[in-house]
Amino acid sequence: MLHLPEDNQVITHQMDLITIKEKLYNHEYKKPEEFAIDVRLSTNCYKYNSDHEIVMMAKKLQTFFEMKYANMPDEFPDDNINANLERKKRFHTK
Repeated sequence: MLHLPEDNQVITHQMDLITIKEKLYNHEYKKPEEFAIDVRLSTNCYKYNSDHEIVMMAKKLQTFFEMKYANMPDEFPDDNINANLERKKRFHTK
Protein backbone atom coordinates (compact mmCIF):
# COMPACT_ATOMS: atom_id res chain seq x y z
CA MET A 1 0.00 0.00 0.00
CA LEU A 2 1.28 3.46 -0.82
CA HIS A 3 1.40 5.59 2.29
CA LEU A 4 1.30 9.10 0.92
CA PRO A 5 1.61 12.02 3.34
CA GLU A 6 -2.00 13.15 3.53
CA ASP A 7 -3.81 10.21 1.92
CA ASN A 8 -5.33 9.11 5.24
CA GLN A 9 -7.13 12.45 5.41
CA VAL A 10 -8.77 11.80 2.02
CA ILE A 11 -9.27 8.03 2.37
CA THR A 12 -10.01 7.21 5.98
CA HIS A 13 -10.20 3.41 5.63
CA GLN A 14 -7.52 2.04 3.32
CA MET A 15 -7.46 -1.41 1.76
CA ASP A 16 -5.12 -3.17 -0.67
CA LEU A 17 -5.22 -6.39 -2.68
CA ILE A 18 -2.54 -8.12 -0.60
CA THR A 19 -4.58 -7.60 2.56
CA ILE A 20 -7.69 -8.88 0.76
CA LYS A 21 -5.80 -12.00 -0.33
CA GLU A 22 -4.57 -12.60 3.24
CA LYS A 23 -8.09 -12.15 4.62
CA LEU A 24 -9.41 -14.66 2.06
CA TYR A 25 -6.84 -17.30 2.95
CA ASN A 26 -7.35 -16.68 6.69
CA HIS A 27 -11.13 -17.13 6.29
CA GLU A 28 -11.88 -13.69 7.67
CA TYR A 29 -14.74 -13.07 5.24
CA LYS A 30 -17.96 -14.67 6.43
CA LYS A 31 -20.21 -13.17 3.77
CA PRO A 32 -19.62 -12.04 0.18
CA GLU A 33 -20.63 -8.49 1.13
CA GLU A 34 -17.62 -8.23 3.44
CA PHE A 35 -15.31 -9.17 0.57
CA ALA A 36 -17.07 -6.74 -1.78
CA ILE A 37 -16.65 -3.86 0.68
CA ASP A 38 -12.89 -4.44 0.84
CA VAL A 39 -12.52 -4.75 -2.93
CA ARG A 40 -14.42 -1.51 -3.38
CA LEU A 41 -12.20 0.18 -0.80
CA SER A 42 -9.09 -1.05 -2.60
CA THR A 43 -10.16 0.64 -5.84
CA ASN A 44 -11.04 4.03 -4.40
CA CYS A 45 -7.64 5.57 -5.24
CA TYR A 46 -9.34 7.99 -7.64
CA LYS A 47 -10.44 9.94 -4.58
CA TYR A 48 -6.79 10.78 -3.95
CA ASN A 49 -5.20 10.56 -7.39
CA SER A 50 -7.20 12.39 -10.00
CA ASP A 51 -5.37 11.74 -13.25
CA HIS A 52 -2.89 8.91 -12.89
CA GLU A 53 -2.31 5.58 -14.65
CA ILE A 54 -3.16 3.71 -11.45
CA VAL A 55 -6.60 5.35 -11.42
CA MET A 56 -7.40 3.95 -14.87
CA MET A 57 -6.30 0.47 -13.74
CA ALA A 58 -8.34 0.72 -10.53
CA LYS A 59 -11.45 1.78 -12.43
CA LYS A 60 -11.02 -1.18 -14.82
CA LEU A 61 -10.63 -3.54 -11.87
CA GLN A 62 -13.68 -2.08 -10.16
CA THR A 63 -15.79 -2.40 -13.33
CA PHE A 64 -14.66 -6.01 -13.80
CA PHE A 65 -15.34 -6.84 -10.16
CA GLU A 66 -18.81 -5.27 -10.17
CA MET A 67 -19.72 -7.21 -13.31
CA LYS A 68 -18.60 -10.52 -11.76
CA TYR A 69 -20.13 -9.70 -8.37
CA ALA A 70 -23.51 -8.93 -9.95
CA ASN A 71 -23.56 -12.42 -11.50
CA MET A 72 -22.54 -14.23 -8.33
CA PRO A 73 -25.03 -16.63 -6.70
CA ASP A 74 -27.09 -15.12 -3.91
CA GLU A 75 -26.27 -17.88 -1.46
CA PHE A 76 -23.28 -20.06 -0.70
CA PRO A 77 -23.33 -23.41 1.03
CA ASP A 78 -23.49 -22.82 4.78
CA ASP A 79 -23.89 -19.09 3.97
CA ASN A 80 -20.10 -18.91 4.09
CA ILE A 81 -17.98 -17.51 1.26
CA ASN A 82 -15.04 -19.62 2.42
CA ALA A 83 -16.89 -22.90 1.77
CA ASN A 84 -16.22 -22.57 -1.95
CA LEU A 85 -12.56 -21.72 -1.32
CA GLU A 86 -12.14 -24.86 0.81
CA ARG A 87 -13.80 -27.01 -1.83
CA LYS A 88 -11.54 -25.51 -4.49
CA LYS A 89 -8.42 -26.20 -2.40
CA ARG A 90 -9.43 -29.85 -1.90
CA PHE A 91 -10.10 -30.28 -5.60
CA HIS A 92 -6.68 -28.93 -6.59
CA THR A 93 -4.76 -31.04 -4.06
CA LYS A 94 -6.05 -34.36 -5.40
